[in-house]
Amino acid sequence: MNSSVYVFGSLSSGYTQYPDDYAKDIFQRFYAQATTPSQLVIHREGNLMYYGYIRKLDNSGQYIGFCVLINGVMFTQVAQLFNVLEDRVTGMAASGEIIHMNETGDVVASIYELSDRQREIERVISEIQVEVSRLSASTVKLPSVNYGIANDISKSFSIHDNADDIIDASGKYAYTYIYKEENPDTPQLMGYRSVIKKLHAEKVKLTKEFTELKKKYDRLNEQKKQYKKVVFLCILIVVGIIGLFLLKDSLDNTRSNLADAHRDIVQKEDIISKKNSDIRNLNDKLSQLSSSLSSEKEKREKAEENLKELKEQYGNYLPVIITDVEIANVYNDGTFETNYGYSIYSSRSMYVKPRITYTGIRTDENITLRIKLYTPSGLSRGSTSPSDCSWTESFNVNNGSNTQSFQGWGGASMGHWTSGTYRYEFWYGNICLKAKSFTIY
Repeated sequence: MNSSVYVFGSLSSGYTQYPDDYAKDIFQRFYAQATTPSQLVIHREGNLMYYGYIRKLDNSGQYIGFCVLINGVMFTQVAQLFNVLEDRVTGMAASGEIIHMNETGDVVASIYELSDRQREIERVISEIQVEVSRLSASTVKLPSVNYGIANDISKSFSIHDNADDIIDASGKYAYTYIYKEENPDTPQLMGYRSVIKKLHAEKVKLTKEFTELKKKYDRLNEQKKQYKKVVFLCILIVVGIIGLFLLKDSLDNTRSNLADAHRDIVQKEDIISKKNSDIRNLNDKLSQLSSSLSSEKEKREKAEENLKELKEQYGNYLPVIITDVEIANVYNDGTFETNYGYSIYSSRSMYVKPRITYTGIRTDENITLRIKLYTPSGLSRGSTSPSDCSWTESFNVNNGSNTQSFQGWGGASMGHWTSGTYRYEFWYGNICLKAKSFTIY
């Protein structure tokens, strides 16, 4: 089942969409009709079916949405699709790249527009496409368009209404709205929100306690200054009495002793002050090291948890998750004419060599990918190519984040490829793991 996935919404800079094309007016109409924080909108336009999900954020006027576009068929498991798209909002809030929870537990935008985080958007789209492909078995052929029903008539349902009625309406009417009246948060998102609110309350409490302690500390410092004045006055009185009753030699000797004692006190106070400063510096460094260690430990645990979740969620279906694709232009012997990520020009084009960045799910397994190169004229195949792709290539899956380069496709003479838009697709079984479009200038 072929499908296209869009991400859209209104963030800090206003309306934004990826990819940006003609569908903008359709998606904005979805939001204009939204009356609850979470809803699904089904729009039929001829043989095209738009399944749009709207999730309003906690600050006024902002929202995030997804749309799955399919052709010629319709979903029969609408509730499952609702859950898939709802879970993506939870995942995005947890990652914090596009939306996040602030210190009071509200879901708010992290960026001004979607193009600021293109890689993250493409990752979310890839996740949705994987989930949608699992629902392909529950699709049915679209019924014929009912021209007896006007294009401006719509139907509204609760997510708990009869599923057959919802499916029947989505095939007949131009717009079908499915609302979720209860809390729009998933259990996982509610858990995040609860923890953040609790931490914020503790922060407020600790700030108040700190303020009170500082006031007490300031009062003690003031009292300490008064004690020093009293001690100094007492010393003056003692010195005065001694001066009245002792002879000049005794007075001189006493003054000399007092001066020595004073120097010793000053020296000891300097030493004590320096030691106290050293202790404070050491405590500060210890606190910083402890904080850094805790932060790194949390990052490591989070990365391990994310990898474990990926393996549990996708391990039975996917050996790897491809996060990025880069293209290079190489000679017949594999040396680079144009390195990965740089512009390729038709006059110097030869073999276009792809390299993927992937996260290993099924570690140490040797897998075979079917690689398709689409030129402006269609799928490129050679005399030894399989029937449904340009070529196949195998490699051993490593754990964690890795890169894997593949052979180049083209010819040894410069100017092999014409100017235009090309696309590489990487297939595992009947699942497209990643598609990457690029331009030869």
